[in-house]
Amino acid sequence: MYTIFMSASKTLFISDLHLQEDNTDSMRYFIEFLNNTAKDCEALYILGDFFEAYIGDDNQTNLLKNVALALKNLHEKHQTKIYLMHGNRDFLIGNEFAQLCGAKLLPDPVVIDLYGKKTLLTHGDSFCTQDKSYQFYRKIIRSTFVRFLLLSFPLSFRQKLALYLRNKSKKHVHQSPKAIMDVSKTTVLQAGTKHKVSQIIHGHTHKPQIHHENSTTRYVLPDWHPKGGMLSISSDGSIPELILWD
Repeated sequence: MYTIFMSASKTLFISDLHLQEDNTDSMRYFIEFLNNTAKDCEALYILGDFFEAYIGDDNQTNLLKNVALALKNLHEKHQTKIYLMHGNRDFLIGNEFAQLCGAKLLPDPVVIDLYGKKTLLTHGDSFCTQDKSYQFYRKIIRSTFVRFLLLSFPLSFRQKLALYLRNKSKKHVHQSPKAIMDVSKTTVLQAGTKHKVSQIIHGHTHKPQIHHENSTTRYVLPDWHPKGGMLSISSDGSIPELILWD
């Protein structure tokens, strides 16, 4: 369990930025966020799908270099703790990239002590258990062996595979009933009970909302299209803010 022992007063959570080379707006919003908002926080958690596609730490694009530099600057200049978690689009992020960012790579899920409240962090796709085909795919593609195998292929092959998987995913989402694209409340409740937490924070569904389920409060983070948002939780005990930018 990861416990926060820091002196500042708030922790920020974001997810589903889906940064990519041909979307300069999202990158601009992210840099503005780091320079203006995140500089005042003690910790920043990025809970998956940070990138639209990530094919390995050896893929040193200008986008990845600029992101790593911006995060490293935040970490070094403001002593901000930075944490990265895999999503379904960027599960090949490795320790090498995390180190370039001045960040720590977290497992999914993970339980932290957040200002005295036991909190479960996850990307959120593991909660979508009604989508049986996706859960089967997730189990296979996220296995240690398949990850190793993917990273052994040339970058050119991984680029083509990433494009194929993105297109297939979009088709699957379009053709599937909307109900199975969302989280299963039963699975969420089971996770809360299993980990004995009072809070759950996740992204993935692109449906920002605060849910009160039995004794657990669940915060669903917004995606960053068009402009995104964040969850801000303070050490002073004030009500957490789920903020959506206009």
